[in-house]
Amino acid sequence: MSEHNINLHQTVKCVRLYFNTLDYRTSHFHRDIEVMWALEDDLEVQVGNDRCTVREGEMVLMNSEQPHEIKATGKSCTLLGIQISPDLVAEDVPEFEHIHFDQYFVNSLPQEIYKDIEQTLLDVTWQYLTQPAFYEFFCRSQIRLFLYTLLSYLPYRVLTEEQSQIQKNQNARLKRLIQFVNMNYQNNIRLSDFAEREGRSLSHISHFVQSAMHQSFREYVDLVRYSAACKMMATGRYKMLDICMECGFSDYRYFSKAFVSRTGVTPEVYGKKLLERVGNETMFKHSIHSSERFYTPEQSMELVKKYREKYR
Repeated sequence: MSEHNINLHQTVKCVRLYFNTLDYRTSHFHRDIEVMWALEDDLEVQVGNDRCTVREGEMVLMNSEQPHEIKATGKSCTLLGIQISPDLVAEDVPEFEHIHFDQYFVNSLPQEIYKDIEQTLLDVTWQYLTQPAFYEFFCRSQIRLFLYTLLSYLPYRVLTEEQSQIQKNQNARLKRLIQFVNMNYQNNIRLSDFAEREGRSLSHISHFVQSAMHQSFREYVDLVRYSAACKMMATGRYKMLDICMECGFSDYRYFSKAFVSRTGVTPEVYGKKLLERVGNETMFKHSIHSSERFYTPEQSMELVKKYREKYR
């Protein structure tokens, strides 16, 4: 779905923190500002019209309502994600929901300030997970200071009401497009049918898809079909031919090609590897829009200890 929220163990109002080992998450958007800190290995992020590589140790910021797509560049990337609702500072900075940061890299801040941010975020995550007395007050106050630092050092602009409305209208169409694909990827899906629903020409909608998702409609549908096939494989209950037909591939050759091009191996080989992986990861999530592993609060505490050592 287009509006993507991580609902795992949220313990503080307006703030959500989570560890995640991610392969990919398709284009999505949400009202929250999101910061991702690549702790282990690299990420490739498509944010707005920019595609950037987030190296291990770097942080990237995604603006409120800004569509973004994330994927690992090689091995799965372990990251710390922070989603912050504009409501956290709405009383003091009512325009915050319309603020658009033009610099996505948090690590572009002066080095000493960036090192302080690293330690602060790990301290906040520890409090968030362990929940000692007054932890909510601590977490909210530290995240507010974090936002103050971003506003003090990163270039930004305040979108006009017209600009914000244009973004909302585009996101609403993107959401309808994603829902259309979700409902029809198993069949002979055509972009012309969506264009007709929207009352727009095929060329107009084709341009919209390329602009909003930075890939063609066919490429996006192929990705959803591939992801749906992975989801079915992860259960271990289906034959490959059944997965091929259920996920909308026109024939087995097309199905096999989709896996070889993305993974370098056939569906049969990848399916075996995937079952081994799922068996070892109790919170492994494979949907038609993402492949990622989330962690329990206990596992997350161990990760805080690990990365405190690595980034001190």
